[in-house]
Amino acid sequence: MSKSANIAAAGHALWANIPKVNTELFALTYGSLITEILRDYDQDIPEINLQLERIGHSIGVRCVDELLAKSEVNGINIPMCKDL
Repeated sequence: MSKSANIAAAGHALWANIPKVNTELFALTYGSLITEILRDYDQDIPEINLQLERIGHSIGVRCVDELLAKSEVNGINIPMCKDL
């Protein structure tokens, strides 16, 4: 089996072990968060976009941290990304 196939299989195994969130709950929660931001910044589009970008970055960082933490616990080696 090739290295990329091993990595893909490890990723699928890790994904299977991560608890999932109900999509309706996620959509409602995220929708209410966006609605609250729109109300707080009262049509200040650049500020709304900045806040959404910050939230998105934080969510992404937490997702990556959780993935890396769970991969170490499960003995899955995820190679370092070399080109972004």
